[in-house]
Amino acid sequence: MTLTNVKRTTFEIAQLLHPYASPIVLTSKKEGSLRFCVDYRGLNTITVRDAYPIPRIDSTLDSLQQAKFVSTLDLKSGYWQVEMDQESKQKTAFITHKGLFEFNFMPYGLTNGPATSQRLMDIILAGLKWQCCLVYIDDIVIFSPTFDQHLIDLNNVRHKIRKAGLSIKTSKYQFCRQELKYLGHLVTSEGIKSDPFFAPVMRILHFNQQFILELDASEYGLGAVLAQELDRKKSVVAYASRTLTPAERKYVATEKEALAIVWGTKHFRPYLEGGKVLVRSDYKALQWLKSAKDPTGRLIRPAI
Repeated sequence: MTLTNVKRTTFEIAQLLHPYASPIVLTSKKEGSLRFCVDYRGLNTITVRDAYPIPRIDSTLDSLQQAKFVSTLDLKSGYWQVEMDQESKQKTAFITHKGLFEFNFMPYGLTNGPATSQRLMDIILAGLKWQCCLVYIDDIVIFSPTFDQHLIDLNNVRHKIRKAGLSIKTSKYQFCRQELKYLGHLVTSEGIKSDPFFAPVMRILHFNQQFILELDASEYGLGAVLAQELDRKKSVVAYASRTLTPAERKYVATEKEALAIVWGTKHFRPYLEGGKVLVRSDYKALQWLKSAKDPTGRLIRPAI
């Protein structure tokens, strides 16, 4: 993979005198290709956090209770459609063998990326949000009580998105369904149901409370426990586990523990994103990742 795989307008050569520089990392995708990433850990530690609120999942799902027809839209290239101002551009500079480059559009990995994306979509879909559509960062769902009304709502949402100059990823377009998965739940014409993929759910969730995610890796598998602590008593919310592939079984202990974190947080993402979460794992094996200057291979994703 080279920089030519990315749209030329996405980044440009940085100025000769530049106060920021972050390293590049390449991570593997499932199909074997490489994903271009920038390690912004250093920048994120000195960034003032944007407190713009991410919607509560329980409030979002409540709004879908009476939906008879639903569709979902995904923005093409996600963050890379969000243009940045000049001051922000220089902070995204990354190091290559050809010098420093900086992004013109917001890259993944910035600590304020989710809040910025949420604010943008809230502005674009003002007047429609909570009435016929909902936005969770860059996941858009359109809901309506009738088929005819759904077609109208779809056109209104797509019109606002196109007017803002954004593009929709057609490959992930789910059109006019009476049942689909959204934020870890099944949205159906009969109401909201738990996604069997996340079952069993052991207790009622409190999204305004901190989640505790406990993770572990063994020689042959990964395990995760999602819990919450109320009145000083920890209660299990859900369990999850999976076996390791033959290739993953060859990982060293630290890589397996890191894999457990990546898998566990991705598995329970609909519950964790936008809220407070305490991750408990083998701390001694992984604590060095926070300060690692050059994490390699399978340790890249949990590090950044």
